[in-house]
Amino acid sequence: MEKLHWSVDSLVLRDHTYFGFGWAFHEDKTIVGIKLTVKTPGGHSQAISATYGNPRDDVASHFSGKQNSLHSGFVMYGSCKSDAESGDTLALLVQFDDGTAVELPVSVSSLI
Repeated sequence: MEKLHWSVDSLVLRDHTYFGFGWAFHEDKTIVGIKLTVKTPGGHSQAISATYGNPRDDVASHFSGKQNSLHSGFVMYGSCKSDAESGDTLALLVQFDDGTAVELPVSVSSLI
């Protein structure tokens, strides 16, 4: 997936509520959805949806001329019974308009 560029710029967890923002774009495919998934060691999974398509001039400037880079911003906010600080794992699930998806690991150490 070398044509997929992404970053979780900030991720905060307070009382089982996640708030985060970042950006993601694929040079050829259109992203139709982004979710933060929280998976417990026992296999239980919950997803927090993100709003996607926010303008990110900084990303467009850095990736000058790359299709889809301008409206690549996302914001996520939601509560979750699981808590990444208790051994759960985090991933960014990126869904494309062709029905495919990719799961990108997010480091728990990135939590603020």
